[in-house]
Amino acid sequence: MIAYAISRDEVVGSSSALPSLPLIVSEILTTIDDADSNLNVLVSYVMHDPVMTARVLSLANSAAMRRQRSAITDVHTAITMIGMGRVREMALLYSFSE
Repeated sequence: MIAYAISRDEVVGSSSALPSLPLIVSEILTTIDDADSNLNVLVSYVMHDPVMTARVLSLANSAAMRRQRSAITDVHTAITMIGMGRVREMALLYSFSE
C-alpha cells in the first residue's frame, strides 16, 4: 500500500466533492431549528463532521467573508462570522446533493 501526503489546502479544496455524514447533518439542522439550542451545541455537531468543518472554515476564509488578514481556524469563530443561517443552507444543500 502506497501512502500519499495530502495538504490541508487539498482537503479543504476538495471538501465540496465529499459527502457529509447524514446523521450529523440532521443534528445540525435540528440544532439550528431549536430555539433553546445555542452556538456551542452547533459548533460541537459541525466539528463531529470533518467535511462540514472544512466547508464552514473554507467559507469563513473566502474572499467574500474575510474581514481580517489572519486565517480563521476556529469553528466557533467561523460560524459566528458566516451565521447560523448560512450553516443551515450548507447543511441543506449537501444533504440534498447526496
